[in-house]
Amino acid sequence: MAEFIKLFATTLLILAHASALAETQVQYHQVMDPQRGVAQAAFPFPASWQINDEHAAASAYGPGGVHLYPANTKQFFWSDDPS
Repeated sequence: MAEFIKLFATTLLILAHASALAETQVQYHQVMDPQRGVAQAAFPFPASWQINDEHAAASAYGPGGVHLYPANTKQFFWSDDPS
């Protein structure tokens, strides 16, 4: 779920900035942590977009026929910190 959140938030932020000139109202989408029942992340997107849950075929729909789809990603980190 964390990978989905990172990818989804990044994609929405890129597209939100691209359409910011035409879109004046912004709303925030919260991603909830199901184990703790608190917001895990909140990110802005244009008010005209429809955001779906993580089980939908498309993650979001925007104006002009824009459809966002989740993609599987992997992240790896390296640290020389021995602690």
